[in-house]
Amino acid sequence: MGLRSGEKAKVVAFRNRIEIIPMREVRSLRGYLKGIDTSFTRDGDRL
Repeated sequence: MGLRSGEKAKVVAFRNRIEIIPMREVRSLRGYLKGIDTSFTRDGDRL
């Protein structure tokens, strides 16, 4: 899961399971989606 000693985590009950989500600072996520393709085609009736 990539948890480190002393790191905070949030425990969430979701449907029939429990999820543990690491709470990370936004700064640590910088560059996480670098290189992602953001192009897409819009439907003709959308702005």
